[in-house]
Amino acid sequence: AVEEETEQPDVYRAHSSGPFHFEHCFGRDNPGEFRDSYVVDAVLGSGTYGKAYRATCKRSGLVRAVKVVPKRRDKDAVRLANEICLGRTLSHPNVVRLYDTFQEEGSTYMVMEVCMGGELYDRITDQAPQGFPEPRAATYAEQMLSAVCYLHANCVAHRDIKPENFLLQNSSMDSELKLIDFGLASSFQRGTPMTTRVGTPFYVAPEVLA
Repeated sequence: AVEEETEQPDVYRAHSSGPFHFEHCFGRDNPGEFRDSYVVDAVLGSGTYGKAYRATCKRSGLVRAVKVVPKRRDKDAVRLANEICLGRTLSHPNVVRLYDTFQEEGSTYMVMEVCMGGELYDRITDQAPQGFPEPRAATYAEQMLSAVCYLHANCVAHRDIKPENFLLQNSSMDSELKLIDFGLASSFQRGTPMTTRVGTPFYVAPEVLA
């Protein structure tokens, strides 16, 4: 991703008149240990952020996705805090839900809505040989725009919109899309330009790179 850190994401700008305080983001973590509440069933994937697992809640029996992020540099910690803060405030059918967080030595556990259908990017490329049905493309576009409009109405800019950041809830052809990965997202003030260079080169608006 293209990234020039000239400003830190201000996740409280739209919700508070005070400055960003790191401890605010972790003030509502689950005080227990992750393994006391969840049983890990399978590995879902891995990336630069860490690993993702499928887990079952011991109390409710509900299946969740768990993102396990190692605690590294200060910049990574601020980005993770940003993602958690925003995740706790967002609620939309096309935005992945954050249900719970755990802070343990060396790692942060983010318990999220599970999406088993894979990335939108993979579905597009898999169906490319036979053509992508226009009605389905229109449905996906509507869901993507619905998620983005919801964020903007709440003064949140995702700043890394791309097919890889939309997951399908399941493998069915009419599965809903869920927007994920709010590590680069930031709150904004209407009428105030955002100047930080962030995003993915193949998808970012040209003026961001100018």
